[in-house]
Amino acid sequence: MQLYYAAADYRGQKMYVFGNQSGVVFVGTPGASPEEVKIQLKHCDISPSSSCLVSPIQQLTEYFQGERRTFDISREIITGTALQKQVWHELNTIPYGETISYSDLAARVGKPKAIRAVATAVAKNPLMIFNPCHRVIRQSGAIGNYRGGVQMKRTLLSLERGHQ
Repeated sequence: MQLYYAAADYRGQKMYVFGNQSGVVFVGTPGASPEEVKIQLKHCDISPSSSCLVSPIQQLTEYFQGERRTFDISREIITGTALQKQVWHELNTIPYGETISYSDLAARVGKPKAIRAVATAVAKNPLMIFNPCHRVIRQSGAIGNYRGGVQMKRTLLSLERGHQ
């Protein structure tokens, strides 16, 4: 599969977005190079830039600037189990500036006893920020882990709370 990548700026670090004409496939963590991300995108050829990523990069930039609350992009999920895909879809129903617990998310996808499996799906979300996994926290109110790091998760939640 041929994928293209382009970078958005996240607090002075490049954050690469990968996709093709069908949609965004993967969002890398800030500071990760395209070569590092390619390891996760097995069986894909990657090339720099493409017009198909102009809108996703612009929307991500607007989000980081507090000017965007929702994303109007095409997504192409190329990995994941049925449960993971269901969880990733459900992430998009969490309103901007709000949080839910992993157990709430498990209940929403009809698997109230599968909290660990749901948490694993959240952790493997290939479209961080676009599918807002940062809005899922522990039932205790603790922030929990995040692929982009705990500080990034705190920053994103703070950004959203500040622009409600």
